[in-house]
Amino acid sequence: MRGGHARRAGLLRHGGMTAADVLPGARDLLVALRTAGIRTGIASASRNAPLVLARTGLAPLIDAVADGSIVTASKPDPQVFYLAAQRLRCLPWACLGVEDSASGVQSIRRAGMVAVGIGEHAAGADTGVAATADLSVASLRAIFATHENRTNPYLERTMARTAEDQRTNYAQTLAAGVKK
Repeated sequence: MRGGHARRAGLLRHGGMTAADVLPGARDLLVALRTAGIRTGIASASRNAPLVLARTGLAPLIDAVADGSIVTASKPDPQVFYLAAQRLRCLPWACLGVEDSASGVQSIRRAGMVAVGIGEHAAGADTGVAATADLSVASLRAIFATHENRTNPYLERTMARTAEDQRTNYAQTLAAGVKK
């Protein structure tokens, strides 16, 4: 969308948000993704993502929405991206996220997804492009294949918890035999 959050909120209050407010290339990319059979989701901190999608005519091109009305933690926490992946019925590390802010990129990466940054404010992404119009199905596939995150963050956390439980339980077992 063009403009900042405040401008978008103002447009919605006045009913002025239209398809003309969609970033150049975004609609074409979503149509191409749909045609290629690639599911798409929105992970937004905004509470009005479904309304924005409806007003801009993008809603039919989006398979899942996770927004500020259903998450408890905001970016850079990965919660909204985890939820979007869950609603798409995908594992997070099998997803690619596109963001235009550094905190959004950090959130994508913390979720274990491949991060594509748009513009100069999306520092830390696996790959960056100047504008949404620079993306295509072929370029996104190439980015994902090249930068695929081979680690499973859930497995890593589970292994870390298991190791901690083993240490803790072992310590508790030793302490159980000690008279006080």
